[in-house]
Amino acid sequence: MRARKNRIWLVFLLQFLTGTLCVTATAAPATIRVTVQLPEESLLYRNLKHFSDRVAEESHGGLDIKLFPSSELFKAHEVPHAIGSGQIEMGASLLLQYVEIVPAADIFSVPFLFSNPAIFEAATASSSGIRGALDENIRHATGARVLWWIPYGAEALGSKGSPLRSPSNLAGKRIRVAGRTLAEFVKACGANGVVSDGPEQYALLQNGKVDGVSTSIEAFVSLNLWQLIDHVTLIRHIRKVFIVLINDRIWLGLSEEQRSILKKAAMEAERAALNQDVVLDREAIAILAQHGMKITEATPAELGEWKACSSPVSELFLAKSGETGEKVMAEYRKLLAGFAGNRPSGRTAP
Repeated sequence: MRARKNRIWLVFLLQFLTGTLCVTATAAPATIRVTVQLPEESLLYRNLKHFSDRVAEESHGGLDIKLFPSSELFKAHEVPHAIGSGQIEMGASLLLQYVEIVPAADIFSVPFLFSNPAIFEAATASSSGIRGALDENIRHATGARVLWWIPYGAEALGSKGSPLRSPSNLAGKRIRVAGRTLAEFVKACGANGVVSDGPEQYALLQNGKVDGVSTSIEAFVSLNLWQLIDHVTLIRHIRKVFIVLINDRIWLGLSEEQRSILKKAAMEAERAALNQDVVLDREAIAILAQHGMKITEATPAELGEWKACSSPVSELFLAKSGETGEKVMAEYRKLLAGFAGNRPSGRTAP
């Protein structure tokens, strides 16, 4: 009798385990949506696709990363709230979209602080005191965790008819910029800044609402701005950076294994972006030349004029960024002193 009962329990246990395994094997993968403001042709999207592919491979399909390009779900300025509130699980955003929340993030918009690619690389490395302070402040202020940074090349000035080689060429013009600090920059150098999200630049130019743009060199290609302007002046006043974030509650709700997979894929994506940043501007310039654009490299004398007129902007940054702004600026000065004392080979500007 006991042997019969044992056989019955054994059959029941096998049925239960078999059913459990079947449910596990057929369960739908966890889906993580990612909002991306740029189109599929952009480096930003390609970098996130690299991340998505690595996550799918490492998780054996257990984590499904879905990308939504071209601001399909949220416009650029909506991304910080959307991720922090959990309206979407993940997103890529220009760092400067967080300036209203964490004013110290605007240090990367202060002209000419990071125009040297090697200094920029050191400042955006995962071990950087500048990056660490900003990541922590963003997480505490918004509930979104930064997974990795994507360097996005240098910024240039685009115009139609004649190049914007020196501040005197800006007088009375309306120049599209990405944030308030850059608006202060063009104002200090003689123009009126028109703040807008990146994808809106094309319409602003097309409708005659701006006379020129300040944007990343790559954006002239990925946003087809070359169709509306014919001059690009390379002054490299700032270097753009995107950050990729995940809602912190969602992050903490994942298993240790899932978080490990995402961390590993994020590190790989960051390395890939850093390597691509070396040639990003160079490739974009070559494409613009093929489209007949006139590319002008600012001379040392012209750069001196730009630096002179923009010099008050760093003081404005410190005035509005509080204690964290003082901290990241101190970290920047330490970084600069280290480079002055022992310059690494680093990267060179394209």
